Amino acid sequence: MKQWLLLFAAMLVSSTTANAAGVNLAWDNCLGGGGVAHKTFACNSNSGISAFVVSFRAPAGLGSWDQIYAEILFQSAATTLPDWWRLRNETGQTGQCRNGSVGANTLIAGATGCVDPWNNLSAGGVGYYLAGDGAPNRARLLLGAGIPAGDPLIEETEYFAYRGFINNAKTVGLGSCAGCSEGMCIVANWVEIADSPAPPLHLSAPAEQNFIVWQGGDAACPGATPRRNETWGSIKSLYR
Repeated sequence: MKQWLLLFAAMLVSSTTANAAGVNLAWDNCLGGGGVAHKTFACNSNSGISAFVVSFRAPAGLGSWDQIYAEILFQSAATTLPDWWRLRNETGQTGQCRNGSVGANTLIAGATGCVDPWNNLSAGGVGYYLAGDGAPNRARLLLGAGIPAGDPLIEETEYFAYRGFINNAKTVGLGSCAGCSEGMCIVANWVEIADSPAPPLHLSAPAEQNFIVWQGGDAACPGATPRRNETWGSIKSLYR
């Protein structure tokens, strides 16, 4: 079982690991294209989205592949996950205040500074978003997609994996959900690249930066503990 102490220690020294195989996360763009770590929102509109990009630097020896998965961890500065961050109904998790407000796809959509490995051939997106996962103030997002056959990946090149988004529905007015202004730390915990049926290649170290911050929530970043990683089999079964 991973310890968040190790995860956040790696996160805090991520600036020293430039151009190494690993995971990147940034708001608005690929990290290599000028994506940023911090985002603020006035919480005054129900329209618009905040987009983030998951990318990775490829390790050596990646030839054929057909699947990429990613796990994103959310931790609020509040003691419980705010209603504004209860983003999706799941089996056993219904009545979430902002159901339908998280999404992801593999369309690079103008992101720059990284290479698109999908070539518009992929299918997939959000596997699940679990509120209160591991602790009352946390959530976990699983992303997964597949492709018939991907081109070989070049070592240390930054590749686009996913564009995720959080929309602004139910931020203000009747039926709004409280907590938009609460600080949040969001971490790309890992990316896995696989060539089915072989086991995946697991990347968990930051390449340059594997975390982003919402509403100045830097204080939410240190000292949390995620649940165990899912087994490869259980992840893969979600997308069959």
